[in-house]
Amino acid sequence: MTSLRVLDYAERSGSWNMALDEALLQSVISGRSLPALRFYGWTPSCLSLGYFQKIRDINISRCREEGIDIIRRPTGGRAVLHDRELTYSVVIPAPEGRSGSVLETFRLINEGILQGLESMGVAAVFHRKEKAAGAARENPYCFAAPSQFEILVQGRKAVGSAQMRREGVILQHGSIPLSVDRERIGSLMSRSDRSGDGRIVQAEDLPAGLEELLGRKFELGELVDAITKAFGGRFRCLGVQPERDELEMALRLKEEKYETESWTFRR
Repeated sequence: MTSLRVLDYAERSGSWNMALDEALLQSVISGRSLPALRFYGWTPSCLSLGYFQKIRDINISRCREEGIDIIRRPTGGRAVLHDRELTYSVVIPAPEGRSGSVLETFRLINEGILQGLESMGVAAVFHRKEKAAGAARENPYCFAAPSQFEILVQGRKAVGSAQMRREGVILQHGSIPLSVDRERIGSLMSRSDRSGDGRIVQAEDLPAGLEELLGRKFELGELVDAITKAFGGRFRCLGVQPERDELEMALRLKEEKYETESWTFRR
């Protein structure tokens, strides 16, 4: 059974979170470290852009007024407001052959998240359609448009995930919101939908947090334990801290990449 490092939950800035994810990726590529599963939060709240997303999608002045950081992820996808949520990242070598396809690895990783939610009594299912329809497809906000094998609860996208590959290693990270302020999300986006009514999407296309969907409170530790146990069905999970060289690399990436305007405002 493959070993998987499980890093303790911590709340840090957006630039540090992205830098550490990339440092873990580089460490696994180099063969210095085992694959990793990491859980984290964001202090302060942060709006993250996908690698290919245009900065014009975001209401920059409103983010600054509310003290919300803006960062750009190394993964694709669209914008996510990281506020009251659990964020995860997984760094693993891509399997060889057909099982290593982008769609298949996306399914395999998301299966661990889904099984963890199911173990808590959450009726989570995979989204099976290949493409989102209508205004949701055009919307710059991540949760408006579920992709194939993303996780739905009561028909609403409950986990937003994105993936990248580098030298045969996968980095996938995602957001599991506990509660959602739809009005706030709308105010942080600068584009409207095709209907021209000034809203980014209809209310039913916006995310819903687990607490709203299920009518009860969730503790972050409860989610962490459930998802870790689900991954433990396929990996030998080892509770560890990041290596010193990974932390040093993350600090460099934070200062030289993720805190720079040349990276964040590149598109």
